[in-house]
Amino acid sequence: MSGDSPPGLAARHNERSCAMKRTAHTEAIAALALMALAVSACAPAPETAAIERVPSRRAAIARARVRHEGQIPVVVGVLRGRRCGAFPALGHVDATVVAPDGATLGTARSADVYVPRRRGSGWTSGRPFTVRLPAALPEAATVRLAFHSGAHGDE
Repeated sequence: MSGDSPPGLAARHNERSCAMKRTAHTEAIAALALMALAVSACAPAPETAAIERVPSRRAAIARARVRHEGQIPVVVGVLRGRRCGAFPALGHVDATVVAPDGATLGTARSADVYVPRRRGSGWTSGRPFTVRLPAALPEAATVRLAFHSGAHGDE
C-alpha cells in the first residue's frame, strides 16, 4: 500500500474542490446581478404615447413600445406569424402619429421584415422591427401601427 494515499485525503480534496466551485458560482451570480442592475438604471423612462395596433391577417404585432434615441422617438416591437399553414410574410410596419383631435401628425415605415409562418398550434419566435418617427411626440398622442405585406393596399 505504499502508492495509495491516506484514506481521508481524497475526501478532503473533493470537499475543497466543491467549495471552490460554489464560491465561483456565487461570484458569477453576483456579477450578473450587478450588471442587470446597472443596465436597468440606464433604461429610458416610459413614454406617454399610446400604441394602437391595426389587425393584419399575415402577422401580429406582439409587442411594441416607444422609446427615445437622443431626441428622436423610436417604436420598437416584435412581429409574429399569425395563421398555421400560411406562407411566410415579407412586409413592413407603418407607423402613423395621431394627435388627440384625430389629425395625422406624421408617418414612418420600418425596413422590410421577414415573418415566418406559424407552425402547429404554437407561435413562432418573434421578429423585431424598428420605426423611427419623424418628429417629437406631443402629449397624449397615439401611434397607430399596421403590418403590410407587399405593396400598400395589399395584404
